[in-house]
Amino acid sequence: MILVTVPPLLMLFIPNYANIYLGIDAWWIFAIIFVIDVIFAWVITRITHLCPGQNVVGMCKYAFGNFVGTAFAVLFALLFTFKSFMYFRQTLEYVYMSTYNLEPTYYYVIPMILLVIIAQLFDSRTIFRLSNIVFGFMIATYIVLMISALRNFDSKNLMPVLVDGVGPVFNALPHFFTWTGNVVVLLMYFHNTDTKDSLTKQVVLGSVLAYGIIVVLNVLFIGVFGNISGFFTTSVFELSIFFNGSTYFNNFDSIIKLAWIFSTFIRDSIFICASAEAISQILNVKSTKLIRITLPLVIAILSVFIMKNEEKFFNVAMGVSSVLCAVVQYGAVLILWITLAVKKKSVAGSASTSLQGD
Repeated sequence: MILVTVPPLLMLFIPNYANIYLGIDAWWIFAIIFVIDVIFAWVITRITHLCPGQNVVGMCKYAFGNFVGTAFAVLFALLFTFKSFMYFRQTLEYVYMSTYNLEPTYYYVIPMILLVIIAQLFDSRTIFRLSNIVFGFMIATYIVLMISALRNFDSKNLMPVLVDGVGPVFNALPHFFTWTGNVVVLLMYFHNTDTKDSLTKQVVLGSVLAYGIIVVLNVLFIGVFGNISGFFTTSVFELSIFFNGSTYFNNFDSIIKLAWIFSTFIRDSIFICASAEAISQILNVKSTKLIRITLPLVIAILSVFIMKNEEKFFNVAMGVSSVLCAVVQYGAVLILWITLAVKKKSVAGSASTSLQGD
């Protein structure tokens, strides 16, 4: 799930925008995101160990009580829903671009809605199992991209390093939080896992692998194209032009696109599923089917009418969206972790005092 929900976001349009901000130092953005999100991957596993058997809605109510906890859970439900909206719009834009068609963007909405709704008709475990199928496909394409780029890589294209210092990097960093912190969605599903003993190890290693792939591919991307890397719309996918296998594959870029579309389809389904389950639990609705079917419709309609073009999408995504996402996926997660840790210590202390009294 981590490999499906993280790399597709940070390898398509995002390196292009990072390059606009920072030029050849753009890869530092992804290196810092690597550190931040691996740390938070560890934090969210600590949260689930502090409150086992609950998803994030139950965790919030346990930590803060019913009223405040419900309000806190609403923040996470809104985060999942908002990210579903943003990511669906991004997928729609890329599917539209990939066809080289002059038809309006909304022509592609109906088939995409149908695919997502079909996925929502199954339970969440079925969606997660699909990520196992896509996993191997994705890793294989990423490895081929890396190998293809190596022979054209020139370390001089990365020089000079941080010529303007670290200030511009940290100033640009907040603009990218819409696409980071996606491991937070696992807080909705940890209670379903059968690998609780190795949960921390698996989540942290999965995050290291996911963000490691992102950093390496972006370093290769800039090392190959240098100062002109900011002019490529689909960023690291451009590395596929160096694939020396035309004897076997005439259109390797199509395979890369297919891997990306498969992974984004599952990513969007995962976030919509998380949104529907969180909303259903907050509203105390037993069946999530109706919400899981209507939510994609609402998201798709809003994505077409509100985000009418790519420019408007990225203005929102790298503006207010990044701030709102950071507040919940980092700020609210930290508050929840600290509160649960304090509560567990308090409960343990009360139990110890009670035993001494007895």
